[in-house]
Amino acid sequence: MARVTMVRKLVTVLTSENVPRKLTIRCVEALSKGALPLRQGIKWDTNRLMVSLAQLMEAESGAVQFQYNCLMIIVNITAALEYDANYTSKFLKPNSPGAIAIVQQLLRVIEESDDPALQILATRSIGFLAILFDESNDRHLISILVLQLDNGCPDVATEAVLALQKFLFWHSEQKKCRVVDRLN
Repeated sequence: MARVTMVRKLVTVLTSENVPRKLTIRCVEALSKGALPLRQGIKWDTNRLMVSLAQLMEAESGAVQFQYNCLMIIVNITAALEYDANYTSKFLKPNSPGAIAIVQQLLRVIEESDDPALQILATRSIGFLAILFDESNDRHLISILVLQLDNGCPDVATEAVLALQKFLFWHSEQKKCRVVDRLN
């Protein structure tokens, strides 16, 4: 329980305004380590945390280690979203400010970064977020993932394949649900 409280305090600092830069960096470092129960500590602040992380990534776009730490947090959050549909439906919607902000930053990293480690983490997070999107609003995402298949780094291309498989899976699940609805 103390660890959940620590996560909540770190998230509160990250989502607050006028936090000193060094404190922000330390909070991101602490959350990115993965040892803290991030999912339990952020449930109610998922949208705010995603918006804050997106803003921090934008402001610190040249700091590779900071970007990496932010992406590690995002991967942990998006992995929780993929594996728990109840969590996803309660705390992050496709048109929520957090989802929009973080997807924009992830796409920016995928398209603009020269660092394969950052591209891999961003692509993995997009794959985890596939559950949020339907065929009508994910064409841009899919086209960017397809472009990554030609990436010079095989690990980035592999991660793009995995993300595309997740989009394909969720689209087929959505179609099955529509067919069943029509039959009933």
